[in-house]
Amino acid sequence: MTEANQYRKYGIRIYDESGNVTALHGKVKLGDQVTWLGRKHGSGSHDEQFRIGQAYQVCFIYPSNGNVELQGPKPEITTRAGEEEYCQLQQTA
Repeated sequence: MTEANQYRKYGIRIYDESGNVTALHGKVKLGDQVTWLGRKHGSGSHDEQFRIGQAYQVCFIYPSNGNVELQGPKPEITTRAGEEEYCQLQQTA
């Protein structure tokens, strides 16, 4: 996958002054609430703590592929979510 295609698929990464990814342009940013759609590939050690259809906060964005880490029901519980495993919450007017 070329770098240009990667950005189209995952969103252009936005970095802070320390070099940490803080957002995927046009997709999500740290602190956003997203809906967990469930694990599509593989498994995670805390999957049973995440409920499909529930909202979780984005607490980390992986710079290599645009995956996000979602904060679970307790601070020490997180799970990595690929692009197909979460969606942005629908905004209500």
